[in-house]
Order: sequence, then C-alpha cells, then structure tokens
Amino acid sequence: MIYNKSTLKGNIKMFTVFGLWLSSFTISLQAQIGNFAYYQNNIHKAEKHLLAGKQLEALTAYYEILLQADGNFIKDIHNGLLLATELGRIDTFFVLLDLVVGKGLKNEYLVEHQPFSMHQTDPRWQLFLDKNEKALALDNRLRDTLYQLEQNDQYFRLKPGSYSVHGDTIAFIDSINMDIVLDLVANDRFPGEALGGVTDMYGTQPLDIVLHHYTQSTSLDPTKPKITSILVDLVHQGKLMPNKCALWLALQNDGLLLGGNHIFQFSVDGQISEPYVSSYTYLQQTIIAQNRKWLHMEPLVDYYNVVKYVIDHPSQPYIFDVQRQVVEATASEVENWAKKMNQLVPEGASRE
Repeated sequence: MIYNKSTLKGNIKMFTVFGLWLSSFTISLQAQIGNFAYYQNNIHKAEKHLLAGKQLEALTAYYEILLQADGNFIKDIHNGLLLATELGRIDTFFVLLDLVVGKGLKNEYLVEHQPFSMHQTDPRWQLFLDKNEKALALDNRLRDTLYQLEQNDQYFRLKPGSYSVHGDTIAFIDSINMDIVLDLVANDRFPGEALGGVTDMYGTQPLDIVLHHYTQSTSLDPTKPKITSILVDLVHQGKLMPNKCALWLALQNDGLLLGGNHIFQFSVDGQISEPYVSSYTYLQQTIIAQNRKWLHMEPLVDYYNVVKYVIDHPSQPYIFDVQRQVVEATASEVENWAKKMNQLVPEGASRE
C-alpha cells in the first residue's frame, strides 16, 4: 500500500528519490498486458478470495491468470508466490517464480526477501538466480535512462534548501524529464514493468516520481496541460496499475471522479484513527462506478474492503494496489472533518 502523510494545510511528505539523462532509443514497445480488462477482472477475483481467507481458491485464480495472460504485474506474481509457499505448493512456487525473470529485480534483493527464504535450499532456486542474473546482464539503455531520470528528479530536491534555493533548477529538470516521458509515449515506447523494470515487489518504477511531480504541478500551474488521456491509455495497455494512475489523476485535480483517492486516517498525538471516506450522492456514485469500470478498477466497495483489510492487518505480507492518506491533525480538526466524511465500516459500505 502506498500512502501519503500530510498536514491539513496540504503539505505532502511523500516517499521520493530519483533523475535525468538524454538518450535515443530504437526499441518499439507494445502493450505490456494483452486483454487487460480480462486480466484485471481475474486478479480482482483472486484478491477477493484472498481477503475471504480462501487461500486455495486465491492461488488457483492467480496461477491460472498469470500463466495464461500475455503480461502481468509483479505484485500479482508476488501474491501467488506467497500463497504457494503458505500452502506448501513448492512446484507451483517455482513455476510462478520463473515469471519474475526479466522484471529487473536484483538477485541480492530476491535473496533478502524474507518470504522466499525457505526455498533457497532447493536446487531450483539457484537455477532461477542464474537465469535472472543473465537477464539483468542484458544491455538495456532504456532502463539506464529511466533510472537517470529518477535520480535527477531528486538531486536538487534533496539538497539543503530544496525548493526554496533550487526551485528554478528543479522546475527546469522536471520539464526536461516530462519531455522525455512524452516522447516515449508519442513513439509507443513508454515502458511497462516488462521493459522498464521494477525496483521492488510493489512495482515501483523509476518514472513514478517523474509523473507524480508533473501531475502534482498541473494543479498548481494552470498553464501546464493535464495528461489524463495519456495516463488512461497507459492503463488500458497494462503499463500502469489502475490505482497508481488514479492517484496521479487526482493530483491533477481535474474533477474526474474515481472515489478511491480520498481515504483518510487522522494522526492525533501519534494515535492513528479509523479510516474515513468521502460521502457521495447517488449520481456521483453512478459516475464513479462508470469511471472505475473504464479504468478496469474494482468496484469502489471492493476497493474499500481491500483498504480496510490492509489497515486492519498491518503485518499481512500481500501486496495490493491501494492508497490512503494519513493526516496530522488536532482532536478538534478531526471532529470537524468527521462531520463531512463517513467512517469506513468493516464491510466497506459507504453511508449516505
């Protein structure tokens, strides 16, 4: 789960760390996941089984869609691997593990990933590492460039004074970064996980921070064009997780109702409250349902259930494409906010 920690004044303290390097490419990229609507529908079914404690049904659903799909997300492979481990399906684990090859995860990361430690005495584990190392050794200028974009995004932001001292330089770098991103999109070279790689099992990618900062800036600078259609197209191609995209769409503040971007917990003197969600009219709920279906997202009630599950089970090891915000507030501020919002009840139903 990704979550923002912010104050009521709107200062976002986000995870970030990234950079810039110009290059030319000859790679032509296609959709990362073919028939993405079908893929997402089956992943939602697997996750519902998982939340219901039906591990075997969940594993079966993950296994079937991951093996038959033309492409995938690392978080879904990860959940299937955990289920196979928990159920003692070791052969299934190693079948699914082969799907990790080529995702860009380093062997050191995989060896240190605790849920996989029990498999490291199996001869097939070393065979997997050897195969993964060969995939990592392939020359890939595209990935090198993406990581440079990530690094330069953060270089001046992390220097003393940050925006107050280096604001113009940061803005200049951001504009060049986005020129490169838009060039990739225009030439059908925007990379999904398969060619862009990931840095962890959550599916974090180098371009995430570039898109985050750009979409955030469009709500502050009306002269910057919003990139809604671009982001939606990338979701339809299976190159962006829908709820990751939804966060960026919300940062643009362009009025697109999706419903899952306003899930708040309040931190009062270090104590975190239950989650609260926005209240929607019947018409808004109808629009939200249509928009979420358009983006291949689960129904809002199902999304609320996943968020509540993650919050109620902080030590659970599965990975879901969900977000929430933790807001630092006083008791009186929370009381005022609570009057405008609904508490997220256990079954995930939103009250009028």
